[in-house]
This record gives sequence, structure tokens and C-alpha cells, in this order.
Amino acid sequence: MALKNYILLVTVTLVTILGAHSQDLDEDVFRQPDAYPSPLIGTDSLVKFLEDRISKGDTIGKKYLIETSAIRVLVNTEGIVDSAYVAINHLACPLHRELVKHLKELRWIPASRASQTVRYSHDIHYRLYFTKNVLKRYRCR
Repeated sequence: MALKNYILLVTVTLVTILGAHSQDLDEDVFRQPDAYPSPLIGTDSLVKFLEDRISKGDTIGKKYLIETSAIRVLVNTEGIVDSAYVAINHLACPLHRELVKHLKELRWIPASRASQTVRYSHDIHYRLYFTKNVLKRYRCR
């Protein structure tokens, strides 16, 4: 009986500590900024930048859609991407690793709240188009 109570106490303590730690991490990431982060190259140029970096000059021919179901970047107060996540609707395509690498290369205008820069986790939804050769190189088709 004493062992069960001890295990229960340790479990509750760990959950409490881990839960408090995760709350501390989320407190400085704002949910509703006044201005959302944007890449310094411009939002319209972001898709072209990613397509050019992945294609590496192989842009001649019919383009095929790779639809991203989610792109999430955590932009800190200095305009640097702390973390990035890319979900692609094609399970076998390792292209998401390359996209994350290139998203982290970019500088961003940070989000702001009450005229102060804040960390913000920003969701983006884009359609990216690549030639068949590029998709074969990444084993996406």
C-alpha cells in the first residue's frame, strides 16, 4: 500500500512539474499579435524562394503540385526562425526536411504586440510546384 501511494505521489509530482514547465515555455509565445511575422523577402516571394532552392535550377518542364498541409514557423523577437515544421500530403516524400532547412535560412520581420516584438508561431499554407525531375530526385513520385 505504501509503495502504491509513493508511486502515485511521484507520478503526480512529475506531471505537475512537466506541466508547469510546458506552460512556462508557451507563455512567451503570443497567440494574437497585432502584426504577424513575415519574411523580409516578402510573403509573395517566399514560395518562389522555396521552389528555387529545392529545384536547384531544374525548372524547365511541366510542374507538379506538392501541397503542404501545414507550414509552421516559430519566429523569435530577433526575426530568426527558432523552429519550423512542414507537413506534406505525400507520405513518402522527404522534401519537408529541405523545406525546413530553407525556412530557417530566412530572416523574418517578427510579430508585434503593443509596439513590442514578440515570439509567435505562424501557420502558412502554400502550394508548391516542382518538375518531375525534382520530385524524382527527392523520391516523391
